[in-house]
Amino acid sequence: YLYRPKPFWLRLFVIAQAPSRSWAGRTERGGTRLIARAESWLGDSSRWRRLRFGLCCGAGEPVSRRAADYGDCQTQGTPDYPRFLESVDEYRFVERLLPPTSIPKPPKHEHYPTPCGWQPPRDPPPNLPYFVRRSRMHNIPVYRDITHGNRQMTVIRKVEGDIWALQKDVEDFLSPLLGKTPITQVNEVTGTLRIKGYFDHQLKAWLLEKGF
Repeated sequence: YLYRPKPFWLRLFVIAQAPSRSWAGRTERGGTRLIARAESWLGDSSRWRRLRFGLCCGAGEPVSRRAADYGDCQTQGTPDYPRFLESVDEYRFVERLLPPTSIPKPPKHEHYPTPCGWQPPRDPPPNLPYFVRRSRMHNIPVYRDITHGNRQMTVIRKVEGDIWALQKDVEDFLSPLLGKTPITQVNEVTGTLRIKGYFDHQLKAWLLEKGF
């Protein structure tokens, strides 16, 4: 590739990039005479205009209109921005539009249960070997679970302490309602108690009565 004959305009570009030389108190840029000779050969062709734009960019030499406009468009210094004042007096109006970062605590009421049926846990909590903590929405964590279309389960979550004691109390509470001992499943790792069948309403009322 290095020994292939190069086109004329490429050889002209290489020669024109030669360093400047000085003699008799004058400095001549490398390839200046060659550029003048090429102008007489190539005339005003498009290839020569592109080549001249890359060669004739020294001090005192003409540049294209596009390059001159680009130099004039450069920003001179940092503009002066208007000043502003920081005020927090009316920030309460902005807070109403922002979503809360945490779930607020429920307000206190004079009478319980509230019209929607909500009731807070007993204070102090009941003295039992287990504890059922409220959900993040301040509700009793008893849910219905249905799988495969026909397997109905009731789930008690957020159980802390002796979950086996809670299982025994749930069986004693539901046995008179069913006429037999309900089928239950204990998961100590997740603190979850599963009961076969739908008993969410009965268990919620039972846990509220105990003070959870």
